[in-house]
Amino acid sequence: MDKKTIQAVTVMIFTGLLFLQSLFAGGVASRETGLVLSAMRSLRRADNVHYTVEIYHMQNDGTMLQTQEIWANLLTGMWAAEYSSTDADGSMPVLKEFCDGNQVLSSNAGIWSPWSGYSDNTDIPNFAAFSDINYEEEDIAEAESIETDDGMKIVFSLADTYLERERDVLLDESSWEQEGADDGLELYYEQYENTSFENITLIYTMDADGVLTGMEYSFEASRPQILIGSGGQVELGEQERYLSGAKVTLLEYNSSGVEEKLAEVAVDAGYDK
Repeated sequence: MDKKTIQAVTVMIFTGLLFLQSLFAGGVASRETGLVLSAMRSLRRADNVHYTVEIYHMQNDGTMLQTQEIWANLLTGMWAAEYSSTDADGSMPVLKEFCDGNQVLSSNAGIWSPWSGYSDNTDIPNFAAFSDINYEEEDIAEAESIETDDGMKIVFSLADTYLERERDVLLDESSWEQEGADDGLELYYEQYENTSFENITLIYTMDADGVLTGMEYSFEASRPQILIGSGGQVELGEQERYLSGAKVTLLEYNSSGVEEKLAEVAVDAGYDK
């Protein structure tokens, strides 16, 4: 595996897991969190939604960005998604997915077929991460609410120990240390075990009607580099710093445009709906 491949795998495994798993259902009783939870409930009451997700990873040798655009009917569970990735070499081909509420299909070179890769279930991609939270009162170091021209913005600074706790949970749940595990994965495990986090920030935005319209989650981290020797062997090196995060932006809700897009993709995927 070359250096870029190792970095890509690391980002997909660790940054993705942290983002997707650390933001699922929960809740605390503070004024700011109460406002956010109310905005999330308003969002979940919508008939349909259209939003983007940008998952990014920045370090000295460049930026990697994964972009997702999702259209979903919250009443039927039907959704469509388009994915693309960008790094120093440019954008990767777009992957498309469609779910009728019961089965996920993907489009490869214009041909639709059953798929169990990116989306391994019928859940609307990343909607739970956008519409639920999972941190405790003691995880919040600072909270601030700011009125804006079109609604409100709420900023949470979380304690550095928050992601360290999530990291330890993921490590405990992994099977990479089991006998026969791939040596490369064991190295990722060791790298992740020696990763520290700081400047963990969550920013929520809501419109004048109290509906959640955006969420940005970011953190800085320090971890050992993965070095590739002349013989192809890999080992850990000195610490390197990076910035990772995700930004979810609601583009529209309760919109006829969402239903039109879903109908268009359904026909393309072979559904008469």
